[in-house]
Amino acid sequence: MNYDKVDSSLLARNSVLNFVGQLIPLAFGIFAIPIIIKGLGIAGFGVLSLSWLLIGYFSIFDLGLSKATTKSISESIGKGNTESVPTIIWTTVAVQFLLAIIGMILFVIAIPFLVNNVFKIPESLLQETTDAFYIMAYSLPIVLLSINLRGVLEAYQRFDLINYIKIPASSLMFILPAIAVGYHFGLAQIVALLVAVRFLSLIVFVLFCIRNVPSILKQVHIELKVLRSLLNYGVWITVSAVIGPVYNYIERIFIVSILGAKMLGLYSPPYEMISRITVFPNSLAMTLFPAFSHYEANNSTKIDELFLRPLKYLIVILTPISVILYVYAGGILNMWLGAEFAQNSMVVFQILVVAFFLNSLAAIAYVSIQGLGRADIKAKFDMFEVVIFVGLVWIFVKLMGITGAALAKLVITIIDVSLLMYASNKLIGFSKESFYRSKIFRSLIICLIYILSAFVIVCFFNGTARMIVMFIAVLIYSVIMWVMVIDDKDKGTIAGMVSKWRKR
Repeated sequence: MNYDKVDSSLLARNSVLNFVGQLIPLAFGIFAIPIIIKGLGIAGFGVLSLSWLLIGYFSIFDLGLSKATTKSISESIGKGNTESVPTIIWTTVAVQFLLAIIGMILFVIAIPFLVNNVFKIPESLLQETTDAFYIMAYSLPIVLLSINLRGVLEAYQRFDLINYIKIPASSLMFILPAIAVGYHFGLAQIVALLVAVRFLSLIVFVLFCIRNVPSILKQVHIELKVLRSLLNYGVWITVSAVIGPVYNYIERIFIVSILGAKMLGLYSPPYEMISRITVFPNSLAMTLFPAFSHYEANNSTKIDELFLRPLKYLIVILTPISVILYVYAGGILNMWLGAEFAQNSMVVFQILVVAFFLNSLAAIAYVSIQGLGRADIKAKFDMFEVVIFVGLVWIFVKLMGITGAALAKLVITIIDVSLLMYASNKLIGFSKESFYRSKIFRSLIICLIYILSAFVIVCFFNGTARMIVMFIAVLIYSVIMWVMVIDDKDKGTIAGMVSKWRKR
């Protein structure tokens, strides 16, 4: 396959690969999380989720270089200048390693303060938490180098190779703790297992990058000019990378600091489950970021279609999923985690469904802005929004507990989505014809009618009757969307993908 060519079939194929790559670990997580909670207790699971949180936050030390690497290599491929690729890779790898060492030292110094003064950790878990944090600190070089090498493969649209690594590695993040609690492993031992998985993933990333770009072994070269170019773009990515995790994690930090680890244990499972609504949009976004850079390098006129068509897919697919999750929130929590979670976390679950649905629709706007070289726009929005969000979280958690945390997430999501959609429209300049061709407005009207119908069903039906009528409503919705919204090009792409998979 020619990976220099970015077309709808390749983008669709890679989006499906990314979707499967996120869906499989999610399935393992759904089954593993109740086992982990039972083994560690709610407070212990709260600390483990805090460990997952901090591992994710390590990306702030990336300084945007991984995204800048993906963009720079994608542009080089688009212009036919692949000779510069080894220099880009070696320059970013060297800088990433240096940044990782600096970050590791800073984190090690901060651990005693974090454990004893910032987080409200139960006395019985203090030592284990401290040991786990030290292990995570030493894993920072592994995390950053993996992110960077993944960016190289993304630029070449090699999401097949990425998912060969991601699927087993992400699945083991749930499987190993579930097995370990059965053998009475402590938190530090569990975190050590997770770090070992990341180390093995890094080794495979190295091998795949060598396989895909063999010239990196022959052209070992670091160039300051390349670094300056990457940092000029990456500095704005860094702003978003520093502030972005605040959106993902700050309410959980406030919960554990103000309400304690047990309340975080009640908030985290619904959050982790509902955040998987973003599996499909994230799958599209990962594929589209290098594609936007590729098309920009070629001054392509297809950028508006590259934005609107995926946005239509998100609206069509996520609306019924989100409605069903909202309607059956209590039953899902009761069946999955038990009555205590159904009683204390149902409203949190429902609010987060709405928040993550809206956030998912903004995914295309987010990657278009960054992929087209205007990462500064998103960064400036983030600097404005983070002040509002921190204040909202602090006030709402104090007043309403974990429900307030979810509500603060919803409010800031509405603000963020509105700004991103406005900015992407200004940047790309959508025409009325492009909106008409994409059938965005038509899909929105059908979705609104479906949502209103679902709430009428909730008001007039209960139990099995409600389930049957809801199922019929989804079928009718699907048929209408297929006939009135999915056009010939969409159907051709779907048919082409099915044909390719059958030949495998």
